[in-house]
Amino acid sequence: INVAPNSIPTGYSWLQISARASGHMASLSFALTMLPVAKCNVLLSAMGLGWEEVLHWHRGLGATSFFLMTFHMSLWWIKWSLEGVLWENIFPSNTNAWLWVSPVVNHYENFTIVMSHLSWCLLLFTVMLAWWGRRSMYHLFYLVHQMTLIVMIIGLVHAWSFWYFAL
Repeated sequence: INVAPNSIPTGYSWLQISARASGHMASLSFALTMLPVAKCNVLLSAMGLGWEEVLHWHRGLGATSFFLMTFHMSLWWIKWSLEGVLWENIFPSNTNAWLWVSPVVNHYENFTIVMSHLSWCLLLFTVMLAWWGRRSMYHLFYLVHQMTLIVMIIGLVHAWSFWYFAL
């Protein structure tokens, strides 16, 4: 095993690998969710498809990406719980070090965990509104959907590999 300096294996590498893989899958499905959004999409026109014909893909991929983001976040929470650093990761007490990924390695640059949790709450609100209030509160539904661009921007900052999928 090739171990980075100042890193001690905790025995939960399978959780870390699963969490990272589910994060990549969430990035891919979130990026694909954006394809059928525009009513005047050149790609869809080239394939001879109308916006209405692919709207179910937007809904399905949106639900899939939300599930995978939740799964990604849950796997990290489980790993951090097993290592005993869950609260230090979710609510960092040291403002100079925003995150501990493991008990022995500080990652000062990863300030996006707190932002990601907040954006997940916005995404949860979006999903709930899409399921229960889309027709009765359409203007709010539309506004909240526009705000999911914030979730995408935070995703781009949080996971640099998301750039590959989003572009």
